[in-house]
Amino acid sequence: AAAMSGRKHSYVSSSDDDRDGEEDHSSSGASSHARPPMVRGGPPSRSGANTGPKGVIRDYEHYRELRQQEEAWKTQQQRQSAEKQPAQANKAAQDEVSDVELELDPFLQEYRDKRLREMQAAAAAKSGQEAKGFGSLIHVSASTFLSAVDNENPSVYVVVHVYDESVDGCNAMNGCLTCLASQHTETKFCRLLASDAPVSQHFKSGGLPALLVYRGGQLIGNFIRVCDHLGDDFYASEVEKFLVDHDCLPGSHSQED
Repeated sequence: AAAMSGRKHSYVSSSDDDRDGEEDHSSSGASSHARPPMVRGGPPSRSGANTGPKGVIRDYEHYRELRQQEEAWKTQQQRQSAEKQPAQANKAAQDEVSDVELELDPFLQEYRDKRLREMQAAAAAKSGQEAKGFGSLIHVSASTFLSAVDNENPSVYVVVHVYDESVDGCNAMNGCLTCLASQHTETKFCRLLASDAPVSQHFKSGGLPALLVYRGGQLIGNFIRVCDHLGDDFYASEVEKFLVDHDCLPGSHSQED
């Protein structure tokens, strides 16, 4: 009886193998949506010394199914990666175009830098002239007259108006020179009261308004009773033309018209 019992327990039927294969198949189907397990090597061997033919076939079919799931998962990952690449490439191209658009053309960059240097130089020149008093009509006295003329740059024109407020035309001349000083900032325009000037009384009473023009410390223009040329009522443009015609002004706005 013991021997028969031993033989009975060692017997493995093919129906048992079928049930085992079905259980394995149902368990694998429950996790079909998850990442498939990695399958390496050949089909797994079932435990048991007397595995039947049907059990072996079930094991092989289970192995082949796992392999198919693994391949399907890899194919899906590759497809998703391929779909993402065009969008990433498009975004990279747009970013590159934006970077190029932000960069200035070399010619425009050079032109902008040149204009900036010109503006800075003009501002510095204007600042230097304003610091020296250019751009406005400067009042000089007997004590500052010589230094205003002799200590100036030799290339600068110095126009001095000798005036007396009680003489006709002097106030008009001061107004015109104030206007010209703002236009010709490279020229120094000054005014000197006749009472402070080393001139005779006859000149004070009959020679005003007078214009004295210096350059490099030398007198290059001496005009008395300017009203005889311009009249008692005149404009800045007329005074400008008068000085330019006598080579006593480096440039003329009216001549450009």
